[in-house]
Amino acid sequence: MLQGARRLKVSFVEDAYFDPYVLSRKVMPIRPFIGSLPYAFPAAAFENGLVSMPWFDLLDELAEIICDPEWERARDVEFLQNALYLEIGANAVSEEDRDDAV
Repeated sequence: MLQGARRLKVSFVEDAYFDPYVLSRKVMPIRPFIGSLPYAFPAAAFENGLVSMPWFDLLDELAEIICDPEWERARDVEFLQNALYLEIGANAVSEEDRDDAV
């Protein structure tokens, strides 16, 4: 666990999205980190999981995170989504964007 990002309740969902953000800021960006691992990591599956995550389902989980003030803004679901998407080169698409594309 990275220091400064301690939680009262540990949840896989929180770990899967909050911790990569902290990792990408404190250690190194996500893709170089994955590339540095000494084993095969399913990077495409990880990125697909980020993109297909029902982000607003995380609101309650993120609200329970107790963290260092440095990481506080990552408790905001929209900020967290945009930051992680930027890490993997993805873009969030809103319902309005989908309607305009049709």
